[in-house]
Amino acid sequence: MIEKIMQDIKNDYSEKKVLEDLDEEILNWAGPHWEEDGYENQYEWYAEFNNKEAEAAIIEQLINHWVHKYNNSKELDDDLYNDVYDKIRHTYYPLGRG
Repeated sequence: MIEKIMQDIKNDYSEKKVLEDLDEEILNWAGPHWEEDGYENQYEWYAEFNNKEAEAAIIEQLINHWVHKYNNSKELDDDLYNDVYDKIRHTYYPLGRG
């Protein structure tokens, strides 16, 4: 089943789209005073202070998209959810780095 889930997600979300969404999410997580803190941009601030919140938000977005579009909004059980989460993290380079 994980292969089918991943194929559906990859059909709907290109790596470019995931990267664009991640960029937006990082800007949401960057602290409001990044410039005052001496950082050149929000990405540098996020690189130092993040706990992978933006990456987790995007992975959860992809899973939720699949659940609602392909699974009649029926949630995945915990084991399958965790397997899909890890597979997404390893499939989309920007979500698994670091």
